[in-house]
Amino acid sequence: FKGQIGYVPQDDIIHRELKVKESFNYTGKLRLDNTPDSEISAQVDNVLETLGLNDTKETLIGSAEKKGISGGQRKRVNLGQELLTEPSILFLDEPTSGLDPKTDLDVMNLLRGIAAKGKIIILTTHNITKENFEILSHLIVLTKGGKLAYFGKANKAADYFEVNQP
Repeated sequence: FKGQIGYVPQDDIIHRELKVKESFNYTGKLRLDNTPDSEISAQVDNVLETLGLNDTKETLIGSAEKKGISGGQRKRVNLGQELLTEPSILFLDEPTSGLDPKTDLDVMNLLRGIAAKGKIIILTTHNITKENFEILSHLIVLTKGGKLAYFGKANKAADYFEVNQP
């Protein structure tokens, strides 16, 4: 399964002293071994375009101490690190945690767009808004102890639980 599965953890795992494109280039060189630099560069450009990061590709990632890209852009850079390897299945742990409502929705729509291109996106979240809920195709709801409470189409879950909104 090497290369078929990608994982994006909740906490950022990116080098904050690099610019966005530099970070992708280094990741490409590390993870796409035996791939010519020209192909890595093309893949980096593709990921930058897919994630809407072209305007910030020369911006420092930064940290709390050193200003850089926004929180939403940082989440997209984390996602991009995994997209460089073109995994078939992408697992994301709380991909919108700490984001404002608009950026949260933007990230969810971005993930929906990636799924529409044939990728399987599996994510965990504790923050489901009505707008985000409508983006999901399927849903698994677990209760205390990890017991299955629901599995099925997301748009049928509210009816199943007999509630008006998720």
